[in-house]
Amino acid sequence: MQLSEDVLCALPFAIWHKDGTLRYVWANPEWQRFLGLTEGDCHGRLDRDMLPRRMADLLEIGDLRAISHGTSSEEITLINHDQMERTLRLHRMPHFDARHQLTGLTIIATDTTYQQLLSQQLEMLMREMDAQRQALHQHALVTITRADGRYLYASEPFCRLTGYAQQELLGSSRHQLDFVPNDFDQRLQTLHFVEAIRFEFHGHAKDGSDFWLQSLLVPMANKGTGERSYFEISTDITSIKQREESLESEVHRRTEELSRMNAVLAMDVDVREQVEADLRHQHALVQSMLASLTEEILLLSGKGLLLQTNLPWDNFAGQAAVDQTLHAAVAGDNFIDYLRSLSHPLYHALADRLQDILAGAINSHEMRYSEASRQGERHFALTASAWIGEERGIIITERDVTDAQQNAIALEKRNTELLALNEQLRDVQHQLLQSEKMASIGQLAAGIAHEINNPIGYVNSNLGALERYLTDLIGLVDEYERGLTALDHAPLHDRIAKARRAIDYEFMRTDIDALLSESKEGISRVKRIVQDLKDFSRVDSTQEWGMADLHAAIDSTLNIVNNELKYKASIIKEYDPLPEVECVISQLNQVFLNMLVNAGHAIEHHGCITIRTRHDDGQVCISFIDTGKGIPAELLNRIFDPFFTTKPVGQGTGLGLSLSYGIVQKHHGRIAVNSTPGKGTTFDIWLPILQPIRSGERIDLMPEFPT
Repeated sequence: MQLSEDVLCALPFAIWHKDGTLRYVWANPEWQRFLGLTEGDCHGRLDRDMLPRRMADLLEIGDLRAISHGTSSEEITLINHDQMERTLRLHRMPHFDARHQLTGLTIIATDTTYQQLLSQQLEMLMREMDAQRQALHQHALVTITRADGRYLYASEPFCRLTGYAQQELLGSSRHQLDFVPNDFDQRLQTLHFVEAIRFEFHGHAKDGSDFWLQSLLVPMANKGTGERSYFEISTDITSIKQREESLESEVHRRTEELSRMNAVLAMDVDVREQVEADLRHQHALVQSMLASLTEEILLLSGKGLLLQTNLPWDNFAGQAAVDQTLHAAVAGDNFIDYLRSLSHPLYHALADRLQDILAGAINSHEMRYSEASRQGERHFALTASAWIGEERGIIITERDVTDAQQNAIALEKRNTELLALNEQLRDVQHQLLQSEKMASIGQLAAGIAHEINNPIGYVNSNLGALERYLTDLIGLVDEYERGLTALDHAPLHDRIAKARRAIDYEFMRTDIDALLSESKEGISRVKRIVQDLKDFSRVDSTQEWGMADLHAAIDSTLNIVNNELKYKASIIKEYDPLPEVECVISQLNQVFLNMLVNAGHAIEHHGCITIRTRHDDGQVCISFIDTGKGIPAELLNRIFDPFFTTKPVGQGTGLGLSLSYGIVQKHHGRIAVNSTPGKGTTFDIWLPILQPIRSGERIDLMPEFPT
């Protein structure tokens, strides 16, 4: 029973119990902290005695509803002692006796404030995701394809670009429409779920016009069937490609013109200036195209020199880059050598891949990396591809994926927290079920004791009445005998004498008293056992301090364990006169019970248990001495540890001595142990006759495990 109270006190949510008048009987520390009160402040008081009127009215209305309608749940908002508004879900369970009279009300309160906040945040996140999905559908080139290339979804912009209606695309294969780049199928076969590929492809719209797309493709899996599909988001680079083709054509034409002009006008300054102007114009066109892209662009020469960067790269490098990072590179540097000079091995690996591209070993490389900046840690997706000019070079594109990655991490963290919360709720539910089982066992024992007590009462009353009736009848018979003796009627005297001998009247007369005495003694013993059972079920006992007779408590405990000990040990009582002791007697009964049961278990065959009492210098000592197998010296310092036991599995919990130790300590007493293996063990329990006073009140008694 005490273990159940310890479990309730350790629970992370509030629990309290009220009596039939709705006055507080007990509250665990969580509810005390919420109210800013101690258990002593709560005990015996109503909500309106301690709380603001609004809070008290809310709690009292809910209590009355539970009493009227049975177990109930509701969610209310209260202000705790820190003046913070908290949302609580209250579960109320009324308790009734056999006559359906209210005996108490148990309330469990769970703080759902953070759950509601989390639900609101998740709802907001879902709305944002819906808005983003709608934006993608209306403004982005998005498709979803099956593993065989058939379209499952196509956004409106993609349909407009290709000239196909959505119904025409759905079910069609990208291979049939020739919307695939080179080596596309080979790259899909090696693509894992945690990876993505980037590619460009040239396609023909339904009307025959050309278009170019730069795409990012990510694999997905159907949760139900496990079938793979692919999410693809693309950028229309048709205008860029057309400008590139136009630029290449223009460059080729102008180069031919310059060659002819150089041949004709070898040293003509005017021609040279015109050529330089044309080149500047072409450079401006290239710069304009690079600046129009949202991704960061770097151009490397065939020797690894950083030739050019675009505006997004320059903005980040100038505003956020820090030393010893990739973005600290300066135009004109050998970019590959710069990467090798950095300390992080990831940069060294990138330098090796760039060198492989320049050597023609590979055509492209993709990676993700993180680096420090003045804006905090940022995450990037990098793609390096070869480009062919007068010499083989490299174009590097980078995309900042910090926000997307942080959103994914936040969602994963929230999911993990929800899973942990569900697991915690399952554990707490299991603990509550166990507590309810223990409480039900105690109530069952109390109910049985109560049911036995009623017939015992009227049997005892009937025996008393029967004893009086028999006494009166025997007195009447004696009067008849004295009257007959005065009569001189020999035949009548002979008949009466013969009848007396036939029923053995003299023996019957003396035996009736013995039978009645034994019957009354038996009834008294049954009443004592019932009372002891009620005491140990904690129904009639209290948890308040008072003066108590320890000898009577020990004798009561012996009645409870008599069946456990009578076949294994003889009980010897060596009682010295003791004054009454200030204590919580129901708690000390538990200590005596644990000592006697442990002593009985220590005796393997038949032995002896001696209970010796004495008092000295304001203290009393109760000694329990057994002739059992004893405790090894190396285990003596562990016997009071919670869950430590030397008994076989299934025959002990390891909590009896630990609880006893805590109870005695709370009584400002101590337990001394002396044991000799093979001979027996002695437990001396020292208790003060009067308890110390602190701040005008008795120190609270709640058994705890030793540390």
